[in-house]
Amino acid sequence: MKIHTPSLKLYNLWILKISDMNISIFVSNVIMDRREIHEKLKNNPKNVRFEELCKAAELFGFRFRGGKGSHRVYVREGVKEILNFQNVKGKAKPYQVKQLLKVIKRYNLLEED
Repeated sequence: MKIHTPSLKLYNLWILKISDMNISIFVSNVIMDRREIHEKLKNNPKNVRFEELCKAAELFGFRFRGGKGSHRVYVREGVKEILNFQNVKGKAKPYQVKQLLKVIKRYNLLEED
């Protein structure tokens, strides 16, 4: 007897954990939009986990281009800046969070669909 199981669609769902605040943020198009992610990064750039920053870059249309060691490089078509993030004990460097925020503002990435 063959049992039919429905296929599952995978959605862009990321769990971002802000460790010091002990809050888990479930990121999807339904639960949280890019504006909310942008605000969270902007309000506390000193306390962003490295994985959160990488997922945020991907959420804004950047793609992982590679990296070496503790570094990850992200690029996006139409954006001349290359984002280079460094993992330091699980945290992102605040100036790198600010670089992403600056690029988001410069290229109006909040306004995109």
